[in-house]
Amino acid sequence: MKIAFIILAHKNPEQLGRLIGRLNSKDSAFYLHIDKKARMSEFTNELSKLNISANITMLPRVNSYWGGAGIIRATLHGLEKVLLDSKCNRIVLLSGQDYPIKPLKYIYDFFEINEEKNFIPYFKLPDDIWPDGLNRINNYYFRLLGKTYISPPVSDPIHVLSKLFYKIAQIRFRKPRVFPEGLQPYGGFQFWKITSIAAKEIMEFIYKRPDYLKFHKYTHCVDELFFQTILLNSKNELLQNSFINDDLTYIDWRQNKSNPEILGVSDYEELKMSKDLFARKFDVRIDSEILDMIDLQILQVESMLSLPSTTLSQR
Repeated sequence: MKIAFIILAHKNPEQLGRLIGRLNSKDSAFYLHIDKKARMSEFTNELSKLNISANITMLPRVNSYWGGAGIIRATLHGLEKVLLDSKCNRIVLLSGQDYPIKPLKYIYDFFEINEEKNFIPYFKLPDDIWPDGLNRINNYYFRLLGKTYISPPVSDPIHVLSKLFYKIAQIRFRKPRVFPEGLQPYGGFQFWKITSIAAKEIMEFIYKRPDYLKFHKYTHCVDELFFQTILLNSKNELLQNSFINDDLTYIDWRQNKSNPEILGVSDYEELKMSKDLFARKFDVRIDSEILDMIDLQILQVESMLSLPSTTLSQR
């Protein structure tokens, strides 16, 4: 089992270095995307301390605004490069604020046992989980001067530039959006752990259906439905039977359904009891002690952990 970790990062270089160091092994490969808005020199300096440069591939940098299509482009760059290297049979998508909460051997053994399974959260749209889910694809979302707008925009009758922008937007976005033909939209969450077979399915679909990628230029939070829709519409029966509706990641949504909570020391017991392999979000500038506690716990129990047979239900 060889695992490719595609990691999307935009801040906290020292935290990214710590994550890579924790996941590094002779069977690990890292494909890193550093947001184009970030200061690359800070990440370069941090990564130079790892002394594992042979396992790291830097991906082309794009502006990856929250919820925007740049995140998709960054992820596709990662998938394309992983498949070209042809070394890894498991691909794990992480952010720079994820962290493993199980020993590396446990993670590898888990994927070895489930080598044909694809772990990706999904639900058919519309769904009560996202009451406004179809709005993401029925309306135009676009960025201007760092802000996100929804079409039709509201015009300020006083401001001349606003009135001009409103008229241009009315012309540009006059046609109703029509979802790409022959596809049932699916939603889910951004991060997944898929096989190389699923990755090939995604890339082959992109090459065959350029209209799909073009359509999502104006989709809101496109990273939470782009890959689910491709995979869950696949005609490959073996692939269809491989999906596990789980991303194997512990996330705390208690306070804010738009953004997960930053995990800290107070979450330690929950993390220790979790059956997930990873957790997010962490931020060393807010609470670095929690990562020290996780590391200590992992080191203490690594030799005692036995891997149970998976009880996850298939699609």
